[in-house]
Amino acid sequence: MSGPSHLPEQRAFSPEEVSEMMGVDCSTVSSLLENGKLGSKKVGSSHRIFLSDLESYLGEDRARSLVRDLGTSEARGDESNEQAHKRASQFEKVAEVYAEISEDEAIVLSGLTQGDVQNLRDFLYGRFGTENVIVRSAKQEEGRFVEKESGHWVFEEGNPTLKALVRARDANEYLKA
Repeated sequence: MSGPSHLPEQRAFSPEEVSEMMGVDCSTVSSLLENGKLGSKKVGSSHRIFLSDLESYLGEDRARSLVRDLGTSEARGDESNEQAHKRASQFEKVAEVYAEISEDEAIVLSGLTQGDVQNLRDFLYGRFGTENVIVRSAKQEEGRFVEKESGHWVFEEGNPTLKALVRARDANEYLKA
């Protein structure tokens, strides 16, 4: 039989790998497994999460994208793991605030790059599920707030930035299939 020897579609992932892919703590993945939101197969005392389980939870496109990202991460080594954890911790406070606000409240973040917005989406969708939270973005004035050594924040003109609105998704609001 010819073809690639590594087929992510057939691979089983550990909760730790899924945690890394989604940019969330292992405890979050454990909670998803325990409450049945994320499917898995138990092999001995360990959970193994298949691509089909991730597709059911995250949607096919996002799950496959995360698996590709993991493959790229493994090729790059520890540096990408460190970056993934840094990215996750960057948005942890947003997740904490989101978990505490009511359904009619929202969080607004500004001075973000397109990459920041996508990482925020990935993090929050992985943490709360795409059916529960929505992240909308819009272009804002050109420039960005930068923290100076003095601890003060100043607006520096430059490339256009984005603002993001994080709120609960309405039940009838568009959700990519």
